[in-house]
Amino acid sequence: MPFGECTITLQDVAYQLGLPIDDAPVSGCLTEFENLMEHGRPAWVWFRELFGELPPQSKIKQMTVCYTWFHERFRVLPTDATDETVRVYARAYILMLLSSQLFADKNANRVHLRWLPYLASLDDLGRYSWGSAALAWLYRCLCRDTHRNVVNLAGPLQLLQQFVWEPYSSVDVAAVIHPEILADEHRRLWTAVTSLIYFAAIEWHQVDRVLPQFGGVQHLPQPALNIVLQG
Repeated sequence: MPFGECTITLQDVAYQLGLPIDDAPVSGCLTEFENLMEHGRPAWVWFRELFGELPPQSKIKQMTVCYTWFHERFRVLPTDATDETVRVYARAYILMLLSSQLFADKNANRVHLRWLPYLASLDDLGRYSWGSAALAWLYRCLCRDTHRNVVNLAGPLQLLQQFVWEPYSSVDVAAVIHPEILADEHRRLWTAVTSLIYFAAIEWHQVDRVLPQFGGVQHLPQPALNIVLQG
């Protein structure tokens, strides 16, 4: 852009990641989430049911598992895999994708068990707003990265690294975009001023400050929203 502000928006998430941005929020309890497991089952009992085994104790730390265990254990799908084995490997792959790509933190070498309730039903994974959650996490990480004692970036950095001002209307871009992403009901959300939710991270999608990105004329924006709770 020749002038003014610009930022990563739900449009970038839709074009670059192709993830849903208008479904159920990705949220839950991170401190006592084990108590909220289905039928009150302990997290590690559920882990064994979903993945068929438990990692060695050396790979476990509190409610996390070493990423390398997943990578080594589920790297190659057996040629004679049953349908259930395929589902187990799919869960492991999705878990690695969530932990290392979309919602990576500075402890990217470990995988948190917070994702177990989402992985229990693969058929239901598509009903969550993964795109808006990923953007919420990126916004939160960028805010933290402004602190002078922070030395490493976190979040879905592929969005940040690929954010260049190249019109999405170009023929080359349009040729590789799924038509469903460009449906009117989805496009309308790109310019919505709304909240983005990822567990305890709630950030605002304030596209009223970057209207030229959507072909509009920038007016004087409203003051930045502050959702910090006051006790």
